[in-house]
Amino acid sequence: MRLKRLILGGVVLVGAVWVLVGEQMAGASADAVINARLDTIRSPVAGEVSMTGRALGSRVRDGEELAKVADPRVDRVRLQDLVMEQKFADAALERLDAQAKETAAEIAALDARTVRVRDDRTRELEAMLAAARRRLARLDGIDSADSADGDEVTGITFSSERPARPPEGDVATRWSLETARERIATLEIALEAMRNDAAFGLQRGAELRDRRARLAAEITEAEARLAAVTSRLRSEQYSTSQMTETGLAAPSDGQIWAILADDGTYVERGDPILRMVDCESVLVTLSVTEGVFNTLSLGDTARFRLASDGRAFDGTITRLAGSGAGRVYETLAISPDAAHLERFDVALLVPDLARVPDLSCPVGRTGRVFFERRPLDWLRRG
Repeated sequence: MRLKRLILGGVVLVGAVWVLVGEQMAGASADAVINARLDTIRSPVAGEVSMTGRALGSRVRDGEELAKVADPRVDRVRLQDLVMEQKFADAALERLDAQAKETAAEIAALDARTVRVRDDRTRELEAMLAAARRRLARLDGIDSADSADGDEVTGITFSSERPARPPEGDVATRWSLETARERIATLEIALEAMRNDAAFGLQRGAELRDRRARLAAEITEAEARLAAVTSRLRSEQYSTSQMTETGLAAPSDGQIWAILADDGTYVERGDPILRMVDCESVLVTLSVTEGVFNTLSLGDTARFRLASDGRAFDGTITRLAGSGAGRVYETLAISPDAAHLERFDVALLVPDLARVPDLSCPVGRTGRVFFERRPLDWLRRG
């Protein structure tokens, strides 16, 4: 019986020693705090700040307006210049369109007139040629109905049989015959040219068509110029409206962390207006001893335990900044103290922190992080 007690006491003693050593030897952080990224909202323009009445620490949603910056003294000279330039470009395009329409009308009228004149001139030459041939036939004593050479113009034929010519001494008759033949030859040439020359009367038309082609090219260029000016004008109008009054919206779901400009304050472009915590970027920052730090690697698992209620959450090491890591906290909500900086900095990604309703954006809450399993973890889960 006594031996059993000794054995049982030894087992209890060994178990106690194992628990104590396991608890003490497990790698753990000296301190840990829930942190998050800070977003600094700056003014895109110069002007007076108008706050929307949101209090420090209030929750905001992504895209929600936080403040306005208005400047009634915005420079509109460039905008006015572009408006005038657009009017000039529009007027130039209207002028070219009017010239193109006028040229097209002239071409249509000229084409109709050319066809009409050519037809009238052809009929006139045919009539003059017929009259000249009849005159030659009378002078030559030949009846036009007996013509045998097969030539025919407007129904008039000529015979190859010729009667006795007038006496050689009749100079007036010979002169009249030569004149009549020359007249006929001239009219035949003019009539043939009138029928075959497609460019007759179209020189002016060719000039007008060249002008229409040039105007079409100029209209295309003017349209491109007007489109470019209009695009620049719209951009300038947007920029001017933005400079006149610009709303500052929250870049993500978060919490107002600091108000850097009072209502009614005049700020310059780029001046900070607000700082807000991005609640979607929650992480745990902590410090460890050099010995523990040298055993860690990126991607290692760890367990964060809240100091308030002991709830534990699994996490993954996402940054090993080491000693003197003050600069990595410039964009985070919670800055480290001097004791923290004397140790070695570690950051832990704990996704479940953002999924617990009562821990919505729990920036600033503290706890500890453990990097190894401890003997009493089963008890802590309860």
